[in-house]
Amino acid sequence: MSSTAEAPVRTTEPQAQVFDLKTPVLSAGKLTDIKGRTDMMTVAMKCHAEGGENSLHAHVREDHVFIVLQGEATFHIGREELEVVLRKHQGMLLPRGAYYRFISTGSENLVQIRVGAGIGGADLMNHRADVNGKDLDPYSAADHYAEPVPVPGRFFE
Repeated sequence: MSSTAEAPVRTTEPQAQVFDLKTPVLSAGKLTDIKGRTDMMTVAMKCHAEGGENSLHAHVREDHVFIVLQGEATFHIGREELEVVLRKHQGMLLPRGAYYRFISTGSENLVQIRVGAGIGGADLMNHRADVNGKDLDPYSAADHYAEPVPVPGRFFE
């Protein structure tokens, strides 16, 4: 009689990620502060001293949510650019493929939490398509990128 030993099955339990909402206050520019990430979801704090995501674009593989925690954001939704103003504790869900842009229109830093969930890997946040279907780099002049300039010792908490 022979016995066949089965190889042990190794499982790795997914690990929880704890994060805070602390992010630098800016005197200029904009900042995306990644707080947590899996292969299907990204959580980030976004801070804008001015500007926003100024070029009309869509995330073709990702649904996402913006929730305003401070300031005011004016969103322009769809190719028609329907204007929607979000203030503190208001949010917007954008299904993948929905065109939008936004700009900070308040008197203080715009601070938002952004949650994205999608398909196709962990680096979904930077996959943007402009209105012509071409890739749009969020760190480019075409998307009005401005380097963040943190105010020393000041944070949104």
